[in-house]
Amino acid sequence: MTDHEYVLGTNDQEVDRLALQHRVWQADVRETWRRAGFGAGQHIADLGCGPGFATLDLAELVGRSGRVTAVDASRRFLNVLASAAASRGVAHVDLVHQDLDDPIRTASPFDGVWARWVFAFVKNPRQLIERLAQHVKPGGTIAMHEYFDYGAWQAVPPDDTLSSFVDTIITRWRESGGEPDVGLMLPRWLEDAGFRILHLQALVEIVDSAHPKWEWLHAFVDSGSRRLESLGDMSAEGGDGLRARAQSWSSEMPAMRVVTPAVAAIVAVRR
Repeated sequence: MTDHEYVLGTNDQEVDRLALQHRVWQADVRETWRRAGFGAGQHIADLGCGPGFATLDLAELVGRSGRVTAVDASRRFLNVLASAAASRGVAHVDLVHQDLDDPIRTASPFDGVWARWVFAFVKNPRQLIERLAQHVKPGGTIAMHEYFDYGAWQAVPPDDTLSSFVDTIITRWRESGGEPDVGLMLPRWLEDAGFRILHLQALVEIVDSAHPKWEWLHAFVDSGSRRLESLGDMSAEGGDGLRARAQSWSSEMPAMRVVTPAVAAIVAVRR
C-alpha cells in the first residue's frame, strides 16, 4: 500500500483527525492494553501505527527498558512520528516502513502486538495473523480493536443522508480490498493460528452531541466526504450537502443521537 491508497489519505487534516480519534479512544485502548498485560520492559509492535499517537503512549508504558516497533505503509505518517519522538526525547522506538500484506520485516519475537483498524484494511488479514504467530513469543499477547459491524453507524432517529454516506464508505472500503466487518472473523482466525482468546468485547455506544465520540464521528464525516469527493465517489454538491446536514445534527436537532460503528476489542495469547 502506498500513501495515496489510504482510504482517507495522509494529509495534515487526516493527521489532526487521527489525533482527535486517539484522544477520544484513549481510555478504551488503555483498558485493552491492561487486559493484554502490556507493561514495563516489554517489546511491543504497533502495527499500522499511523502518525504514532499510540506508539508514543506505548513507549511511555514500556519505559526505556522496553522497546516499541512502529510499522506503517505511509512514509509521511512515519515522518510525523519520528519528529514527535525526537521532540520528546523518545529513543526506544524503531520505525519500519512496510506494507502489512508483505512478510513482516521487524525484529522479533514480540512480547505483545497492538493493532487498531488495521486488519480491516489489509488484503490478506488471515495471512497477517498467521505471520504474526511466528513473531509473538509463547505467552505473548496480541491486542486489537477492529470493526465488526461498521453499518451500525446510524442516526437515532434514522437519517438517510448519514446512511448513504456510511454505505458509500463501506463500498469503497471493499473495492479497495479491505473488509470493514473483519472483526467477525478474527477470533476464529486467531485460534486457528495458535492463539487463545483471553478477552472479547463489543464496543458500541449511542452518543449525543455532548459525548466526545460525537466529535470524532463528526470529524470523520468532514474528512471522509472530502476524500470521497477527491476519489470521484461523491459529487461536490453531495459533499456540501452532507457536511451541512452534519452541522444541523448538533445545532438544529439537539435530541438526535448516533450509534457508533461497532468495534470488537480482542485480546489473545499465543499458546
